[in-house]
Amino acid sequence: MWDVIVVGAGPAGSAAAYVLAGAGVKVLLADRQEFPREKVCGDGVSSDGLALLAQMGLRDWAAHEEFVAPRSLLLSAPNGMSASVNYDSVPFCYGRVIPRDVLDAALVRRAVTVGAHFVEKFHVRHCVRLNTQTVRVEGVIAGQPATDEAHLVIIAEGARAALSREMGLTHSAPDLVAVRGYFDGASGPDDLLEIHYTRSVTPGYVWVFPLGKGRVNVGLGTFARQVKRGHLNLTAELKQAIAETPQLRRRLEHSVLESPVRGCPLRTNLLKSRLCGDNVLVAGEAAHLVNPLTGEGIAPALESGMLAARQAISALREGDFSRETLAPYATQIKARYAADHRAALLLRQVAKYPCVMNHVIRRAKTDEDLTRTIGLAIIGVTSPRVLLKPSMWVRYLF
Repeated sequence: MWDVIVVGAGPAGSAAAYVLAGAGVKVLLADRQEFPREKVCGDGVSSDGLALLAQMGLRDWAAHEEFVAPRSLLLSAPNGMSASVNYDSVPFCYGRVIPRDVLDAALVRRAVTVGAHFVEKFHVRHCVRLNTQTVRVEGVIAGQPATDEAHLVIIAEGARAALSREMGLTHSAPDLVAVRGYFDGASGPDDLLEIHYTRSVTPGYVWVFPLGKGRVNVGLGTFARQVKRGHLNLTAELKQAIAETPQLRRRLEHSVLESPVRGCPLRTNLLKSRLCGDNVLVAGEAAHLVNPLTGEGIAPALESGMLAARQAISALREGDFSRETLAPYATQIKARYAADHRAALLLRQVAKYPCVMNHVIRRAKTDEDLTRTIGLAIIGVTSPRVLLKPSMWVRYLF
């Protein structure tokens, strides 16, 4: 029997397993896929994410020159107007682009190094609470039935959230959806990050995250309901955006799509999510921790995994795994992220009007500091609440 079973070996699950194993907890880390595995993502790790990676002993690894640190940003409006800024004056690395298959494999290795037991191709399908001290996970490993038991389960299964739905901890569907592809042979500076607000998909944007040596991650995200109601094909919309946006067209004119464009849902409804129950904690995207405005979720996943692990250690020490004992974790997460999510939700509603984005980018074009501030919020360095300050509204309008 394990002390804790962590379901899902993305950033949240691996961070949780790392903290637990480092504290001497007997922990099983399970994932349904074989590693390294592809994961649809923008691949951007914010400065907060880098700080959390450093806590896991990955500071030097993340700082390797193969992981690009973007130093300039281009924003464009639906009408084609653009504003740009560089971050040479910022006295720290505000983020890096690290492919998720590489990042997640490194995180799993760190968890295993300190004592976590990792089982891949373990598809956990059910989670059953046997009594106050024991919970059982049931599923298949390489096609064969498998079960394991523990005092606690940390669900970090990402956007699928099948287990948290089964346990009554989430009821809503993913509210955003995104697609991305990797292109090789892109032109332009390797440290240039791009955000383009398009005419056809609002609210939403196209991103270009540089991976170095001419490789870029290019994607498009928007509301899931817009895709369903409008029967949008986001892969086709991405291709159309590339063809119609001058900056994208120039950068990708001589590039080659390396593999098929792939999509994924995103969960951002933190304000209505439940983060714990008897013998269970929920972390990462399964807890709806993706930023509603930008889609960034790696840093919140890492932090929530660590906080869930620390709450689990406290519960193990007390021998009490009730929802009441685990509730401080939910309080911590809501205190840390709820205000940012409210601000991001409001900004997301504003951003759905092309005329508003046209105006904001027009103002930013002649105000480099405004562009810089907007960019830092988009990439997760500063809170989206900064963009709602009265002083910012004055700059938007005048």
